[in-house]
Amino acid sequence: MSLPRLCERSVNGMTYTISLRVERGDENLELYITGSVSPFYPGILHRLPEDSCEPEGGDVTIESITLNDKPWEGELTDYELGQVDDKLFELYLYDSFDPDDDLDINPFHM
Repeated sequence: MSLPRLCERSVNGMTYTISLRVERGDENLELYITGSVSPFYPGILHRLPEDSCEPEGGDVTIESITLNDKPWEGELTDYELGQVDDKLFELYLYDSFDPDDDLDINPFHM
């Protein structure tokens, strides 16, 4: 998956457009996938049970898939869907992290 992307903030989370190369038969297709990631709270699991809370949010929704600026009618494989979910969530974490704010999501903080 390549990194070119567009980003749009919304109250409901973040929306991104990423590219994904897939093979179908003898063809290599470059798809553009627009998806959103709901707001994510990493939870607090390293405290006493009564002070802990489970992670929530971070749900990925694919909104559109295009090929040559037209809707793509094909289907992604489970592996490709996993790649899309991982990349969209990774971009969300990257955009959500502010090193000056301890309250933001920091995937590198334990």
